[in-house]
Amino acid sequence: MDYLDLFRTPQDPCTPLDVGQGEARQRIDQQTIRRDLSRMALVIQAMWELTGGAAGLQLEDLAKKMHEIDMRDGKLDGRNVTHKTLACPKCGKVLQKNTPVCIYCGQEVFVEPF
Repeated sequence: MDYLDLFRTPQDPCTPLDVGQGEARQRIDQQTIRRDLSRMALVIQAMWELTGGAAGLQLEDLAKKMHEIDMRDGKLDGRNVTHKTLACPKCGKVLQKNTPVCIYCGQEVFVEPF
C-alpha cells in the first residue's frame, strides 16, 4: 500500500468540470483547490512520517483508523462529519450549532465542544 492510496478515490475530485458561464473563475477555483489539496497532502504525509514511525504504526493502522472515523456517522462515504444534529430535550426542535440555549423554548442545553 502506497501512502497516497489513502487519498485516492474511484473518481478523481480534481477532474475538470463541465463549465458554462464563469469558466475562468471556475478554473481559478479548481487551481486553488488543487494547490490546497496538494499542500494538505504534504502536511499530512509529514505528520504521518513523524508520528507514525515514532509510534511504530503501519499504513494499515492509519487506514483502519480512517475507516473507523468515516463510519462514526454510520456511512462509509469518505467524509468526516464534524457535527451532529441535536434536538432540544424539552421541545424536540433542532438546536442551532454550539448554542447553549434552545431558541424556541429557552431550555439550557449542554453542548459538547467536540
